[in-house]
Amino acid sequence: MNRFQIRQFYILSCNQELSVLKPGNLNTESNLSGMRKEKFQRAAKISSDILIKKKNSLGESIYLACENCIKELGENYNLGIILLCAPIIKVATENNFIRIEEFRKKLKKTLCSIDNKDSELIIEAIKISRPAGLNNFDLKGDILKNSTKNTSFYNLAKISQHYDRISRCYACNYKEIFEIALPYYKFQKRIFSEKISIEKLFIKLMSNDFDSHILRKFGVNIARSVCFKSKFVNNIINNNSQKYFNFYLKKFDRYLKLLKINPGTCADLTVTTLLMDKITDIVKY
Repeated sequence: MNRFQIRQFYILSCNQELSVLKPGNLNTESNLSGMRKEKFQRAAKISSDILIKKKNSLGESIYLACENCIKELGENYNLGIILLCAPIIKVATENNFIRIEEFRKKLKKTLCSIDNKDSELIIEAIKISRPAGLNNFDLKGDILKNSTKNTSFYNLAKISQHYDRISRCYACNYKEIFEIALPYYKFQKRIFSEKISIEKLFIKLMSNDFDSHILRKFGVNIARSVCFKSKFVNNIINNNSQKYFNFYLKKFDRYLKLLKINPGTCADLTVTTLLMDKITDIVKY
């Protein structure tokens, strides 16, 4: 796969995620306070130019993508997307493979091989991006309060995987994407439109586990409550007529927006799944 093609896949995945109704998140029906769709779209283009550069290591790609986005846009718009998509883009543009199993092996090798220099760059990218709620955690592996010197990001991810789904992707070789989100999305696409399939994917991810952004910002009780409600909505939209689908999504969206609860990590995981879907379709054909 050439770099231009992967760049287009990445930008398209970001734009697709922005064009559907995602409860609690920026969507076609309602905005997020202080956040504009155009800035998310611009963040995708800024980061895409850096993530496909061959000369950059993984750590350099992540740090420079975050730094350039913040310099132009003034705040963090896509840290989670960059962290999740950077290893995938690196593997897709620098390796040849004919089966998705080969891709996963090369992805794991890339994640396990993150050296201390790249780890420091990734950690610095997180610090300058200042993701919401990061100050609320005081756990082993906390990059703000604990020393991370001479610690690989892979090992750090293994420590924090229990409360952060992005870390879990690094620690478990994107198991949630490959074994849950991607098969679910591909199945939905055979039945529903692209828009509905993405919306169903988002609710599926919300119902699969606590959203890390909500967990950091509001704590375990709120995160558990939202996950439980997501399971309820997921069950309704999968077992009732399609005419109820939009109604329940809008209702859930109003509820979350009223409480200012944004499942941002699930949005990041959605973009990652859409990107992997495009890559695996190329491999298939």
